[in-house]
Amino acid sequence: MIINHLVIENGIVIDHEISSETTGNHVIVPEGVIGIGENAFRGAKQIRYVTFPDSLTYIGECAFQSCVNLESVVIPGSVKRIEELAFEACDNLQQLEIQYGVQSIGYGAFSCCDKLKNVVIPDSVLFMNTGAFACGINYISIPGSISIIPEEAFAYTTNLQYVILEEGVKYEKENIGYWVSCTDDDVSRILREQRRHF
Repeated sequence: MIINHLVIENGIVIDHEISSETTGNHVIVPEGVIGIGENAFRGAKQIRYVTFPDSLTYIGECAFQSCVNLESVVIPGSVKRIEELAFEACDNLQQLEIQYGVQSIGYGAFSCCDKLKNVVIPDSVLFMNTGAFACGINYISIPGSISIIPEEAFAYTTNLQYVILEEGVKYEKENIGYWVSCTDDDVSRILREQRRHF
C-alpha cells in the first residue's frame, strides 16, 4: 500500500517514493503506522521535517540514517524504542524532542549529528546504548531512570559543556571509556563546569 508516497506493509513503513517534486520536504507519516522499518528513509536528502503519528511504537535501525537535510524531529511518547543508528549522520539535525514514554535509545542512534547541541532525555528512558549521542552536543541531561551510563557515552563530544546527571545515575569518574577522543582538557573542563558534581 502507498500512502503519502510511503510504502506501508502491515502498519510498517518499509520504503518511500519521495522526491522534491512529489512531496516537498515535509514527510507526514499517517496515523495507524506502528513502525518505521529498517533503512526506510536512509539517505533521503530531500527530507527536512518529519511528523510522526501517536500510533508509532518504534523507529527501526538506520531508518533515517544520512538524511543530511533533516532539521527537526519530535519523537512521540508512543514510541518505545529508537533502534541503532536510526538518525546517525543527520548532518543538519538541530532540534530534537524526545517525549515522555520513549524507553530505549539504541547504539549510535543520534551519533554524528554535528548540529544537534542540546539533548534532554525524559525519565521514561530506561536504556541508552553506546554512543547514542556521540559527536556534536553541548548539553545533555540524563535522567535517574538510566541507572548505568554506557561506554563512549560522551565520545567525540569535544564541544560538550554540561552533563547533567539526575539522582540515580551511576557514574564511574575514572572510566575513560566514556570520553573517547576527548582530550584531558575537555574532560577537566566538563567536570569543572557542570552544574552537578559527579
